[in-house]
Amino acid sequence: MKVVVLYPVDVVGMWHQAKVADLGITKSYSLKREPSNSNDRNAFAVMDGEKRMGYLKWEDAELISPIVDENRETIRKLWFKASEVSRPSKRGPMQKGQIAFYIEESDETRMKTLFPSRFMLSVKKTN
Repeated sequence: MKVVVLYPVDVVGMWHQAKVADLGITKSYSLKREPSNSNDRNAFAVMDGEKRMGYLKWEDAELISPIVDENRETIRKLWFKASEVSRPSKRGPMQKGQIAFYIEESDETRMKTLFPSRFMLSVKKTN
């Protein structure tokens, strides 16, 4: 099994969703795909248990969602981890971070070709 790390991605809506301005850089959050979201059919909610903390920025979600949707059997346990403190934007705080997920070793080469070059991608063997 290998872990794929994809960065940078932005999370927005923290203040609107959870009344927080920063997710903190020591915690991992699960990502929940929301294809029936009326505002964005590509949406990924950033979740802390059952609590919605924010969303991947739509530009990132638009690029990532088709790949995740088409590779449901390959991609396992999708999560987000902040890599720097939040910064203000016109619509509220935005926080940069990375998403990660597990894949089988045999899927590594294919995964490396799927994501747009706008993202950095690293693949590491898990213990």
